[in-house]
Amino acid sequence: MSERGCVRVLTGGARVGVAVALLWFVPLVCSAAGPAAIHGTTTSQHGEILLPGVEITVTHADTGRQAGVVVSAGLGEYSVSGLQPGRYLVSGRLAGFTDVKAGPIVLGEDQDVEVMLDLELAPVTETVKVTGEAAMAQAEASGSRVSVSGQMVDVLPVVGDSYRALLPVLPGVVRQPDGRISVKGARPTQGGLQLGRNSGSDPSTGNFGLELPPDSVESVDMVASPYGAEDGRLSSSLVRIETRAGSNDWRAVTNGLLPAFCLKLCDGGTTGITTYQPRGWVGGPIIKDRLFFAQGLQFRWNRTRVPLVPEQLNYTTTQSLFLFTRIDANLNSRHTLTTTLALFPRKVDEANINTFNRAGVAPDYSLFGWNAAIVDRLTLSHTSFLESNGSISFYRTRVRGDGQLDLELTPDGNHGNFFNTQNRRTVVYQWTESLQFIRHAAGEHLIKGGVDALRATYTGTSVSRPVLVRREDGTLSQRLDFGGPTSQGVRSLDLAAFVQDRWRITPRLVLEPGLRLDRDGVLKRTNFSPRFGFVAAVLPRDVGVLRGGAGQFYERTPLNVAAFESFEAATVTRYAADGVTPVRSPLTYVHRAGVLDTPRAFVWNLEYDHRIGSSVLVKLNHLHRHESHDAVLEPSESGGLAQTRLESNGRSHYTETELTVRFGSNDTRQLTLSYVRSHLVGNLNAFDLYYGEFRNPILRPDQSVTGPTDVPNRFVARGVVTLGEKWTLSSLAEIRNGFPYSIVNQDQEFVGVRNAGGRFPTLFTCDASLIRSAVLLKHPVRFGLRAYHLLNTFSPRDVQNNIDSPAFGTFYNGIVRRIQITFQITLR
Repeated sequence: MSERGCVRVLTGGARVGVAVALLWFVPLVCSAAGPAAIHGTTTSQHGEILLPGVEITVTHADTGRQAGVVVSAGLGEYSVSGLQPGRYLVSGRLAGFTDVKAGPIVLGEDQDVEVMLDLELAPVTETVKVTGEAAMAQAEASGSRVSVSGQMVDVLPVVGDSYRALLPVLPGVVRQPDGRISVKGARPTQGGLQLGRNSGSDPSTGNFGLELPPDSVESVDMVASPYGAEDGRLSSSLVRIETRAGSNDWRAVTNGLLPAFCLKLCDGGTTGITTYQPRGWVGGPIIKDRLFFAQGLQFRWNRTRVPLVPEQLNYTTTQSLFLFTRIDANLNSRHTLTTTLALFPRKVDEANINTFNRAGVAPDYSLFGWNAAIVDRLTLSHTSFLESNGSISFYRTRVRGDGQLDLELTPDGNHGNFFNTQNRRTVVYQWTESLQFIRHAAGEHLIKGGVDALRATYTGTSVSRPVLVRREDGTLSQRLDFGGPTSQGVRSLDLAAFVQDRWRITPRLVLEPGLRLDRDGVLKRTNFSPRFGFVAAVLPRDVGVLRGGAGQFYERTPLNVAAFESFEAATVTRYAADGVTPVRSPLTYVHRAGVLDTPRAFVWNLEYDHRIGSSVLVKLNHLHRHESHDAVLEPSESGGLAQTRLESNGRSHYTETELTVRFGSNDTRQLTLSYVRSHLVGNLNAFDLYYGEFRNPILRPDQSVTGPTDVPNRFVARGVVTLGEKWTLSSLAEIRNGFPYSIVNQDQEFVGVRNAGGRFPTLFTCDASLIRSAVLLKHPVRFGLRAYHLLNTFSPRDVQNNIDSPAFGTFYNGIVRRIQITFQITLR
């Protein structure tokens, strides 16, 4: 038997604010000592794959008497409660894998201990009788999947306290110039965000909408190729968030209580608070073994400064409040119920400010959003499992300028106020029902089928003010005048059905065929998505594993695509060199949508994982994605008729080869080195770049060229090491090619091929943190320093790309080195 189970005692919890503190500390005081519990997660491939369906047996170490038997659920989680203080052994068993055990584990009174069990693939000759109940969901065994613990936001020196801050540390994930996240070369609207199994995207634009307090996040999974048929409404990668539940032990943790200061003058800046992000979490039992409560909270205040821009014109200020409540109920031994409520209002003044869009020019953005969800899990028999998921999401979004001045675009920078004001209100209802069961025929089949219904409504208004394009000498080149205020109203009902089979033919070979049927509620089209994946052990004893697959994926069409023809049209007047005389009659570009089809992608990948010894894993993966029928915009003029056309003729190609080597086997002592070679080409006039979260007034002819997030070479290193018993040193370094950029002239027209004007300088950043553990008034504390952009290399984010500007080719807005104090206290 393998002895690779690991044990750790969990701590956690939080308090922020007087009112919330009362809510948190009353249960802490009232809870009494009682039975202990053991819980954890079952995995394979040294934590790479979450493994459901494992039979967990807990026995007394001294007497050998059985204390409890459970089966790990769909994400590998399990819990055995009601245990008396003593010494226990924990063992796990699943057909096709070698048995694993951990212990002896010493349980004290009212103590909750986490035991992680990692199972190896069994040799060909070994057979194990299938026992236990069906798991509730199928692990993405064949897809290229990376999981990051939510606790890593406190370990790694990532910028920002959120699940989004963890994503760019992963191979193939970069932060775009506009601040959004691009996964595997795709725009954010092409991917999917899920909270558990429920959608976390705003259907009006397709962008990620959900936010959570970081302490409420248990893990962030990025699946580059989600071949499971239950995952749909995306054409690229899937980001899934699993949240943290309460247990039989009350605990609380607070962090970010100390604000971050600017400690020195920099480029004419002033000292003061730049960031204040207090946050915390509390969780525990309302009724022992039956009802559990967890509450997370975070307040954020950030001020981001752009160097070399005059004071009072160079700050983006963000304010937000994130709340997440989770209640878990064990109704009986076969029936569990989980309810969650997320609240995530935020406000951004001067969003996306940069060297050329200063305060006043940049838009203000606000969002009030909430999500309520319920998950019902019922074990029907030893071989079948039923899961029901329901959720309601609400998004109220406003985008506006600071005033009523016309927006003026000049070669050396823009002036006035943002030109567009939008108000959007979106409501989403989603319900999924799935049945999973085990059957035996020519091997073992883990079959899952279900239905998914998503109803969304979008209502809104939009109004735009004039936009002026001025030449270097100040004369007027163009003037854009927009029609009067417009209103939008769209509703859709998306329906889906799926079936998939995880077929274990032998202990060394697993096939994953699947089929998904989607009804696009916006375009009224029905789409079929065949999927296929496989996992094969090509070397003995979990040394070498080959996995891969291929599949067709369809995006969910954003609701604003259906609203396209209702937006205000632009009347364009062009002027001669004197800036007064029109060169021709004004043209009004009316909005026209062609025959639209659902954007789709064909994706395949092949991955080989090789383990060297017990702590080194080598991963080699190649991924290819071909996108078609993407919604793109094209301006046209013919016979005095001008149109802004929306057509489904966009295409893109993305290829990526990744080599990753990981040393170590846990989050607190490991080093991961990743190199990614990739290439992206595609159409640049994607709909969401012009009519997404923020409107773009200047539309030029489309081109299919190198993509804006094309990064041919990227190297990422992240490491964590414990120094003695009290110090933890972590670092994060990245070296990559700069993004490509286009060249424009003083008329805001592209010069030559787009994205062929050059590239930003090679990006080289290095962040580090040094954290010390101690005890304060019997409570564990962690404090230390975080240093961002430690080497202070010149890494600009803006470039003067206007060929008629005297400063053409100059780079600006470099990343500034920052040092921040961190402090965390755990109450238990």
